[in-house]
Parts: sequence; structure tokens; C-alpha cells
Amino acid sequence: MFKLKKSSKKEKAAPAPAAPAPVPAKKTPAPAAPPPRAAPPPVAAVPPPAPPPTQAPAPTPAPVKTAPPTQPPPPTTADAADEDGAKPAEILIEAARRNNVDLLQEVLGIGADGSARPAATDLINKSVDALGNTALHVAALNGSYECLDAMLDVEGVEVDPRNRMEGNTPLHCAVIYSEEEPEHAIAIVDMLIDAGCDPRSVISIIA
Repeated sequence: MFKLKKSSKKEKAAPAPAAPAPVPAKKTPAPAAPPPRAAPPPVAAVPPPAPPPTQAPAPTPAPVKTAPPTQPPPPTTADAADEDGAKPAEILIEAARRNNVDLLQEVLGIGADGSARPAATDLINKSVDALGNTALHVAALNGSYECLDAMLDVEGVEVDPRNRMEGNTPLHCAVIYSEEEPEHAIAIVDMLIDAGCDPRSVISIIA
């Protein structure tokens, strides 16, 4: 069996490696300060907008005078229609034909004192039937004594109007009526003469 020989000389220990020299730390330069901001330019004051130029008001044109439109004349009392569509002239003629005193007084506006409205005269004088007979003619022809008396009391009534067909007056018509009712017709003739009718206008008929 082999034995190891002890070395006579102590083996020198290997020197320890030298510590590395410290590396100097690199100094990081401090960041440069930002340059100072330039002050904003001053804002120029904007002047307020100038007011628009004042214009002189336009001259007002002078009003043009125009002639009013021509309107037809208002209907007369004889032509104006009532609410039912019948004209006062037609109502008057019908009242004289039927001797309807109430209707006649209503259309003529005859009051309790016997006075009629102003238009009643014009209505009696101008109201005619298809043959041109006035209300006086119609009343005399039909023996309407009371209606004839009421119309003759209206101031301004023409007592001798002549009709269009034969030129007869109400007195003529009363004489014609006498052929039917002689006694009643005499009373009508007397009333017409008292109202101012000319009796000479019927001489040719009586003869």
C-alpha cells in the first residue's frame, strides 16, 4: 500500500486577488431649466362696431283721395221687403183688397192716436198692383170702406191718382163697385168726395 509523501515545504497560499478599483460614478448633468416662456403679445382692444348710418325717414306719401264707390239708392218703403219676403207695398195692396184694417195699420205704422209714420204717405201713393191700381183704387173696387177711410186720414195722400190701364181714379172704381153693392158704394163715393176727390171725373160714367 502506497503512502503519500508529505511535502516538505508548505505550499504557499496563492495571493488573494486584488479588489477592483472603484469606478468613479458618472455625474449625470442636471437637466437644463426650460427657457422662460415669452409673454403673450398684448391683445389689441377691438373697437365696438360703428353704428349704422342714420337714414332719414322716407317721406310719408300724401293720402290719395278716392271717390267713394257709388251705391244704389236705398229702397223706398214700397220696395223694401219684410222678414217674410213680402214687400210693404204688396202687404198694403192685400190689406186694401181684403179690408184687413189690422194689417193695414201695421204696415202703415198707424198708432192708437190715428197718426201714421212719415213714410206711410209715400207708401200709399206709390204702391201699385200689376194693373197700376193704388191701394185707394183697390179698396174702392172691393168695397173696403174701413181701410179706405184709414188711408184717406193719412196726411198728404193723393185722392185722385189715375191707374195705368184706363186712367181711372178711386172715385171711378167706387162707381164701378156700385154695380155690385149700390148702397155700400154710395157711402164710399161720399167719403171720397169729402176727402177731396173731383166728382167731375165720373160724370161720363154715370151718364
